[in-house]
Amino acid sequence: MIAPTPFFADRGCHKRIYEEARELQHRGHQVIICTYHLGRDMEGIQTERIINIPWYKKLEAGPSWHKFYLDLLLFLKALRVSLREKPDIFHGHLHEGALIAKILGWIFRRPMVFDAQGSLVAELQDHGFISEKGVLFRFFLWLEKLVYRLSDRIIISSHQAHRLIRKKFALPEEKALPIVDGVNLDTFKSAYSFKGLKKKWKLPLRKKIVIYVGILNHYQGAEYIIASLKHLLAMRKDVHFLIIGFPQQPYQKLAEEEGLKNYLTFTGRIPYTEVPRYYCLAQVAISPKLSISEANGKLLEYMAMGLPSVVFDSQVSREILGELGFYAKMRDAFSFAQQIDSALRLQEENGDLKERLRKRAEELFSWESRVKEILSIYHSLNK
Repeated sequence: MIAPTPFFADRGCHKRIYEEARELQHRGHQVIICTYHLGRDMEGIQTERIINIPWYKKLEAGPSWHKFYLDLLLFLKALRVSLREKPDIFHGHLHEGALIAKILGWIFRRPMVFDAQGSLVAELQDHGFISEKGVLFRFFLWLEKLVYRLSDRIIISSHQAHRLIRKKFALPEEKALPIVDGVNLDTFKSAYSFKGLKKKWKLPLRKKIVIYVGILNHYQGAEYIIASLKHLLAMRKDVHFLIIGFPQQPYQKLAEEEGLKNYLTFTGRIPYTEVPRYYCLAQVAISPKLSISEANGKLLEYMAMGLPSVVFDSQVSREILGELGFYAKMRDAFSFAQQIDSALRLQEENGDLKERLRKRAEELFSWESRVKEILSIYHSLNK
């Protein structure tokens, strides 16, 4: 696997990479992940890293001009590993990873699978890296088209992104397939003790905990967490937000400026395997993500933990949560607060909601079923 990212950094894309590799290995396949110098090694996963670049320390999601030379170094690392291991297939994550994987596929005469999280151009626009006008937009649009054309198979992490990408780039049905994110049902279950966590983080003992887990930035809707809390406190005072993510400083400062310091706790980054204990503290989970096409894997964790989830109304969210979601009007903080209040009330009144959420995760979103689909693609390409 080629992962042009600081794997592992406890965020959505990395969770998909890790869980795919873990499940493939569980089924007897050797997986090697080639990635950047940053991040931490995950137990049981063979990881090969580029040389250390001391001035590049970015762990959060988003584009960077540094990635051009980082990806060149990643290609050289993956080439060296491939010469040693002679892989049967190259699995490229993200558009840059797919391009590297394809070049290696040419060299070693092996097929390449592109694991797409969404549209490259849409992601760059979400992060404010490019606008719809200008040379950069045209260049990245050309590059995205090229990667799709060169890929032997494309697997896309949400049905909505699959529809948008297939339509925009005129991809044939047999080449681009939706394989949506899954959830590790053995890890995410409401059977953990959270003893000591409330004391550690000085959480109020008698208040309802509303949890957010993930990257904190604009396209994840982080500012709406703060804005919705302000509206929610006008409706009820028995709530406290627990924010697990990074970078936390800008939003911590915003909360203080809004006079909300005593109603939020920011933990910073918590290791992926520790997060389920924190979920057990909460009554409701939130994800005010603004992207209308990119996958939203945290919702699968929320659902597996039996947590009612409040989201902005998007096709991606509805595909995951179905009738069990709490949907606010897009970019409307007051509507988001109303839905949090509704979720808290229903959670108090409806004892079977937790079981229904868990059952949906078990029936529709296990990684075991997802990897079966990936393996069928591998086998079809290696005939």
